[in-house]
Amino acid sequence: MLSKNGKRKTLIISSFITLVGSSIAMANRIEAFMISRSITGIGFGITNATSPLFIHEIAPKKWRAALLCIILLWINIGFTLPLVLQFYFPRFDAPDTSSPDYCEALKGKHIIWRELEAMPIILSFIQFIALFMVFRKENPIYRQHLECKSGSLGTSEESGETESGINYEIQLQQSKEKSPSRIERDTWTNLWKPTERRKLIASLIIRGVGQLLGINVLLNFSILFTIGEDPRYNLRFFLSAIACFHSCLAMVVHTLVKRKPLLLCGTLICCFICSLLFQLTGNLERRGEVFLMFDGYANTICTISLAIFGLTFIIMNATIVHVYCTDVLTDKGMSVATSGLYFFNSFTRFLPTLALNLLGWFGGETTFINANRVNFFMFSGFAIVGFFLILIFVKETFNKSRAEITQEFGKEFYSNSIEIIPLKTSVNY
Repeated sequence: MLSKNGKRKTLIISSFITLVGSSIAMANRIEAFMISRSITGIGFGITNATSPLFIHEIAPKKWRAALLCIILLWINIGFTLPLVLQFYFPRFDAPDTSSPDYCEALKGKHIIWRELEAMPIILSFIQFIALFMVFRKENPIYRQHLECKSGSLGTSEESGETESGINYEIQLQQSKEKSPSRIERDTWTNLWKPTERRKLIASLIIRGVGQLLGINVLLNFSILFTIGEDPRYNLRFFLSAIACFHSCLAMVVHTLVKRKPLLLCGTLICCFICSLLFQLTGNLERRGEVFLMFDGYANTICTISLAIFGLTFIIMNATIVHVYCTDVLTDKGMSVATSGLYFFNSFTRFLPTLALNLLGWFGGETTFINANRVNFFMFSGFAIVGFFLILIFVKETFNKSRAEITQEFGKEFYSNSIEIIPLKTSVNY
């Protein structure tokens, strides 16, 4: 889709898919809700692969990382919004379902899923209208591809300005033959050439490490830590609210600090915290269904550790996933890396079940506490492995152009062509 339609049109298509899928969820039936989630998942997947690349192309190089962090800011706003709205919609409307016991576990909970399904409808409609009627310029690489196909691409020697008004940085190789456009070179065959393969491996490692540190499981665990008896005032609620601020802080950090040291430091910190949680989880003091945040030594240390983990993950791991992958990958490479992200995400969600099975196989007591201890043990191991993989395979991309990044990984991909790269200050909306 990216090669054929360009990123703007692809985002328009994904907005329409999300709009249709979210509208189906408004029907008061669980079957409609499941169909809706399947359709909107396709739309979200397309957007997740396309929007970072679009931002990367039109953003000035100096502010590229900061603008990419806006994606995580909106994700954290999405996490925080339902936690805030539950204070204003304290009710549960049971959907029609053929299973009489489906809603039994939800009685008394603050469920507002139908109200929240209205949000993707509104946001996807705004994006659809904005891209269709306001932001009507295609992304620079796609425009350059169209100009190459039509034979109208011409540049002046001094400014490098083309007939369409886009400025290009031109890296001349020795070949005198006409170079294909970047999109024409972005094929599945070229994706497995040594240079692009190294980029893809490095990106998949970062994607995998980011998920296998266990952020989803730890966030679900943090729901059980509350200030008082009201389960709505839990640690995840406060972390989500603070995470919006830390997403803004990440914009500053990634503008000033190199990527690789941040990844290495973040992985080590998360490894230490997971090891600490593995030691302390067995000593937690439980009050009914929850753990009071500051009820005893173990509860206090676990609360602080979970908070540090969540905020460290945002600044040092989550934002770099978007920044690094868009720095090094082509469109097809980004689609593979996005598929890898969802694979690792799904695998992480199976880890609690795997932990219970491991306890059963080795004769341990299959309790909630023991299962989480096994999870934390696995996460700390993943972090150690990830640290060495990042150290070996990941190259630095901070404040480098795409041509310079390609030279870091190798020269095979562009060895016989003229490399035309849009300058990051060239697109004005």
